[in-house]
Amino acid sequence: MKKESGKENSDPFSSIINRIKLIGHDGYILFAVVAFILFFAVIIFNSQFNNIFLRDRYTNYRVGMVADRDIIVDRDITFKDERATALKREAKSKLVVPIFQVNNSIVEKTLKDFDKFTRIIIDSYNSKIAPENTFLKVQSILPGFVEENTVKQLMSYDDVEALLSISRRLLVRVMQFGIVDIPEKIKGNIKSNSIEIWRWRDGKIEKETLPKKELVSLNNITNWLAEQIEASKLTKDKKLLVISLVSGFSRVDCFYSESETSKRKQKILSEVEPVMVRLVKGQVIVRKGDIITPTIKAEIDAIGEYTLQLNIMNIVGSLFFLALVFILVLFLLSSKVLNHSLERDELYLITGLLFVYLVIAVIFNRVDGISEWLPFSVVLPTAAVSITITILISTNVGIIFSLIMGLLVLSVRRMDIYAFLFAFLSGVAGTASVQRADKRIDLVLAGINISFLNVFIVVTIGFFKNYDFYRFFIATIWAIGNGFFCGILSLGFLPILEQFISNPTRFKLMELSDLNAPALKRMLMLAPGTYNHSIIVANLAELACREIGANPLIARVGAYYHDIGKVDQAEYFVENQRSFNKHDELKPSLSVAVIKSHVKIGIEKGKELKLPRVIIDIIAQHHGKTLIKYFYQRAKDEEKNSKISPEDYSYPGERPKSKEAAVVMLADQVEAASRTLKRPSVAKLERLVWDIIMEKFTAGELSESELTLRDLEVIKKSFVQILAGYFHTRIEYPKIKENSVKDQR
Repeated sequence: MKKESGKENSDPFSSIINRIKLIGHDGYILFAVVAFILFFAVIIFNSQFNNIFLRDRYTNYRVGMVADRDIIVDRDITFKDERATALKREAKSKLVVPIFQVNNSIVEKTLKDFDKFTRIIIDSYNSKIAPENTFLKVQSILPGFVEENTVKQLMSYDDVEALLSISRRLLVRVMQFGIVDIPEKIKGNIKSNSIEIWRWRDGKIEKETLPKKELVSLNNITNWLAEQIEASKLTKDKKLLVISLVSGFSRVDCFYSESETSKRKQKILSEVEPVMVRLVKGQVIVRKGDIITPTIKAEIDAIGEYTLQLNIMNIVGSLFFLALVFILVLFLLSSKVLNHSLERDELYLITGLLFVYLVIAVIFNRVDGISEWLPFSVVLPTAAVSITITILISTNVGIIFSLIMGLLVLSVRRMDIYAFLFAFLSGVAGTASVQRADKRIDLVLAGINISFLNVFIVVTIGFFKNYDFYRFFIATIWAIGNGFFCGILSLGFLPILEQFISNPTRFKLMELSDLNAPALKRMLMLAPGTYNHSIIVANLAELACREIGANPLIARVGAYYHDIGKVDQAEYFVENQRSFNKHDELKPSLSVAVIKSHVKIGIEKGKELKLPRVIIDIIAQHHGKTLIKYFYQRAKDEEKNSKISPEDYSYPGERPKSKEAAVVMLADQVEAASRTLKRPSVAKLERLVWDIIMEKFTAGELSESELTLRDLEVIKKSFVQILAGYFHTRIEYPKIKENSVKDQR
């Protein structure tokens, strides 16, 4: 039970130390250190390395522009000419000789086919089979390799075997030489007019570079074969016959190796020396009025890079400023300020969103085109982040988050107070705009509200900065766009972030409270008694929580799902039984095991449904460690000689740790007990409700909750109010005398 009064006198700053200790105990100290380093790195990157990205000193110079001043080298500089180096690398790459490899498998397959052909021809020749039939036999085994006239001509000669032997040797030569197929995609890229062919011979790679004109392809193979056989003593007809045979069996076997060629290119490119240019101190790069050429632009960029100087004072100042911000965050997010400790996933979410916001701010700070007179933070989604944090965690954290975002903008914009003011006030506006948001469409309406508040902020800033009409108009457009965009952005990202944090947002709870949810409709179908019981418990718990200042929506949803573990075994619970009680056939020990199991099953089903952790806690805690009296007494009656332990007949769950869980526990017990009343009256209901509440109180079931004695009295009245309405057709109203006596108590 929570104390009604009492005040802690501990030093407020001790909560910071305790928070750090807590973080250390849970392994968060490393997380905090890493987060600090990342934030510091981004801030220093933004302030110290401008020249790497935009080279602030020379950012206005572009090729084709006219120089507005003389640019003179103030020191000796040697730099790499990127443009010349790229051209050199491109030329080297195009001059790489492409690599082709002979596929020995195709060579072997081709020779095997020719050997089959040889056997068919020789067998047919020796058996004096007609050439026509021989051709048909060849076609049945090797279709398309030779023409019928070629077979007839071959079998007309007496030296068939010699001609086939000559043809095979020539076929071996051409296939091992390599018949090349150059893909269309690389034909235009071969600038060297030659290729390199790799052949495997005797287990070694033989490499040969050949001009394109000496390559053998299916298009020029007859010419190549004619040259090879020209010195032969064969007659012209026999030469033509051999050429026809060999070209018929020849197949492309030399293919482009993209991987090997790419490796060669990478090796050659890695060896390319960069083109270095030297600028001498006092050298004039460009005169005022001259046109900026690509070469001059490269030299200007080089000067910009070499003018980089580290500002040690700025680095130290940024370090101290960020340290102060981190200390402020630890204090503002401590349990001393928030009245509760943030969960692990909440800390991760806060840190992650802050880091993303900082990175976005740095990126926009480096972008040209944002007018200097505008408050810089008008381009940042500050309100969207504060809306998200407010809905996912709390209003207090949303306001604190707005302040921290404003401070980060200060560090990014070199202490621009107007950027800080707009970020902070816009963030607070976002938090205020979603205080009563119950539907996701309310975020769009919040965006409209933020737009109006943003306009008020920029107009106020405009008066301080002496805006003219044009600047007022432009600033107003930016402010409206920022507000509307933040509403849409939060609407889009909120459902995604809800999956990474277990907090019960109002939107998620509203969706879960829909009685058309599949889980609740399934309960209605399979366990109608449990369903009706849950509806009444939800009504009781919701009103009671509203009266005592707890969250009524959490209580309602928790009540809807608190008995979800009964659905699959509905017939074992009395509210779903009609005439037959299954427990009459079971031993008390088995019956109590079934009864107790619905809590564990409910927790598992809650996790399957991805219910928020607070709802799963209500499922786990709604019976606490209550004794199941009916079966305990039955066991004692049936097993008089046995020692019956109350622990074996008690729920093994946790006692309620929140107001909502405790109220659901009480509502669950009260609803079940009220159905046993005969001729219920207000007095009977009051007595029943109070007896149940005090029974739970004296049993210690409420000791870990935050309920006070005053809360218990309020809960009793709200329960009686609901139950009186529920039993209104059967209420036996007490006499005035009875009421007077009760009031005196």
